[in-house]
Amino acid sequence: MTGYWIVVCVPKDDVPHKNADYTLTGDSSGHLNFKPRYSLVEALQQTLKEFDIIDAVWTSSENDKVYQVFFPCQSAHDTDELLEKLRSYEISQKNGSSIGYVPFHAR
Repeated sequence: MTGYWIVVCVPKDDVPHKNADYTLTGDSSGHLNFKPRYSLVEALQQTLKEFDIIDAVWTSSENDKVYQVFFPCQSAHDTDELLEKLRSYEISQKNGSSIGYVPFHAR
């Protein structure tokens, strides 16, 4: 069976906007949407819960400013959905966050 090890790094000090529970987003067609605003840590926790990932390992970076979270994902389809969900929260796009994945083969 082929799967992936997912590695997600999110800063510990990323906090949601204090004056709003939602942020306004727009797309290229001019449509505006309100999207719940989470810290990146909260977004990652929510995603892990949503995908029923119970074996994630949370560690701190040496300078204690970043969480490094490791967990397996068994199928390419699940991995694609998971990565898309994380990107929808702007994980890997802002505040020093990143996503990496390494394929593995299990017997």
